[in-house]
Amino acid sequence: MSDLFGKDGPAPPLAERLRPQTIADVVGQEHLTGPNGAIGRMLAAGKLSSMILWGPPGTGKTTTLVAAMAARLTGPEALHPNQVLGLTFGRRAAIDWRDQVTAAVGGGVVPLVSTFHSFCYALVRQFQSDEAYVSATRLLSGPEQQVRSRQLFADAIADQRLNWPEDLMPAVGTRGLAEEIRGVMSRTRSHMMDPEDLVDLGNSTGRQTWSSIGVFMNEYLDVLDAEGVLDYSELIHRAVLLSHRPDVQEYLHKTFSAIYVDEYQDTDPGQVALLKAMVNVDSALVVVGDVDQAIYGFRGADEAGIRNFEQEFESVFASPVVNVVLSTCRRFGAEIRSAASAVIGDRVPAGFNPRDIQIHRNPVCTSDQPGEISIQTFDSPGAEAAHIADAIARAHATADLNWSDFAVIVRSATVSIPTIYRAFVAAGIPVEVAADEIPLHQDPAVSPLVTSLRVIDNPSYANVEVVADLLSGPLGNVDPVDLRRFGSYLRAADSSPERAPRPAMVLIANALLDPKLLLDVPPGRHDSVVKAITKLGTILQSAREQMRNGASPHEVLWMLWQGTAWPAKLQDQALGFGSASTRAHRDLDAICSLFDLANRFVARGRGKDLTNFLDEIEAQEIPAEALAENDVRN
Repeated sequence: MSDLFGKDGPAPPLAERLRPQTIADVVGQEHLTGPNGAIGRMLAAGKLSSMILWGPPGTGKTTTLVAAMAARLTGPEALHPNQVLGLTFGRRAAIDWRDQVTAAVGGGVVPLVSTFHSFCYALVRQFQSDEAYVSATRLLSGPEQQVRSRQLFADAIADQRLNWPEDLMPAVGTRGLAEEIRGVMSRTRSHMMDPEDLVDLGNSTGRQTWSSIGVFMNEYLDVLDAEGVLDYSELIHRAVLLSHRPDVQEYLHKTFSAIYVDEYQDTDPGQVALLKAMVNVDSALVVVGDVDQAIYGFRGADEAGIRNFEQEFESVFASPVVNVVLSTCRRFGAEIRSAASAVIGDRVPAGFNPRDIQIHRNPVCTSDQPGEISIQTFDSPGAEAAHIADAIARAHATADLNWSDFAVIVRSATVSIPTIYRAFVAAGIPVEVAADEIPLHQDPAVSPLVTSLRVIDNPSYANVEVVADLLSGPLGNVDPVDLRRFGSYLRAADSSPERAPRPAMVLIANALLDPKLLLDVPPGRHDSVVKAITKLGTILQSAREQMRNGASPHEVLWMLWQGTAWPAKLQDQALGFGSASTRAHRDLDAICSLFDLANRFVARGRGKDLTNFLDEIEAQEIPAEALAENDVRN
């Protein structure tokens, strides 16, 4: 089927196309996967010992985990799927991992693969008191935690409840300070410390800032507890405390016989403590990681986890832990390997065997293509984006490449993606942005709804740019050419001897805010535009009236959503096939996330003020996981 991204549909990602399907497909790791290798002997015996396996990207870490889990789920001594647990750091990774294991065993078995936070939430819910179970404890998303902690901190400063250093007062209210405070609180909990411990540490070391954050952290946790919510670090903290209860520890030991952890370098001390409580001498624990990468430092990830794994768990298992370094890469060529090695440098992280680090950083690349790297500098982000768009358009036209063969990776999604997106649209390049790379209110599907809510809350927000976007977007669905023609008609009708006619988009904006102004437009060529403006304008007026009568943001949003033809259109597209169906699913997922956020706002007792709700979601500056996160085109 022909679609936007290719002649026969989008191709799978390159890493997926190159990934071995079985251990036998792995090339270059015979010393590990062969009959006499450590992994080969374990698979032949049907039992994997506890081990740490590490290496750079493309060396088969994920493949090994998949094969290891599949081996424990098949054969005469197969474990029940509920006895085999996989833990990782993202729902997308968990879904992919689960699907690969299911395919590896031939279907019919769905393994238990979860994120650390999802597992901890289920554990806390399972063993909490009956009284607490009546009202479900909710987990704050990353963006919600960012906004909530910033608001509470600003309130504490304004009310003079916090003795904050005078030299740091100018930073109050900035995103940078909010992130630093959130990071300190997260690391405090990940090290199993209480707010009072942070206060004492600050006093003993003469760091007033730490003491002040400890005082604020105590208030912050009290507020979250009163609202019935937890943040990520508090969730892990409670799960670790719970795991040391004798009855809970007995349950964990009896339930999980084999545990596998991906991206182990991203664990924090709390997660390591949880794993130590979950295993005993009869368990198998296999972890994989890469000592040269970590993406969850902002959540307290500590390289000490992977560095000290052998020492931490030898005492638990009463036997040495197998340490394996993968040394053959199939994903990229020698040029990319050399460039990466140059960036990483020769520094050997403390606590690692220098020979292992040498093997890890110099894998044998089996790819026939060495790869190519080009470094270019530009005067501005706009010039950079325009050059990238031009390079992709030229390659697409001359190198027989599909649009799906290109990818653009940026350092900061919130800073770079809008500029890149505009440049691609201007160049006629179809572009899709992963929903988990941008804040929710910037998602292309959510933005029209948020903009409409702003107009409902404050009609003066409807300037000419906003009105043009609303009418030509999915809520109005007006053809831009027809809209310009109608604007020319209104401008001609507005002319008079006394004054010059007003701008066309000003007249259209006035009509959207007051559809009665269009009653005098005669039927004819502008009927479709008049109908669309009247319908959307009437919806906005009705929703504004509902808001004034005390409706919650969730109810106002529902009225706006149900009043248009967009839901039915998205439903039809989602039930179809091809790229249109994929985009419709992604859009519906983002919109459901917005409704969920509105529902949470009301459930937390934050009032029915639409202005506060909009301010809160637009203050979210970091991405959030979607409700049904998946690949951008999958």
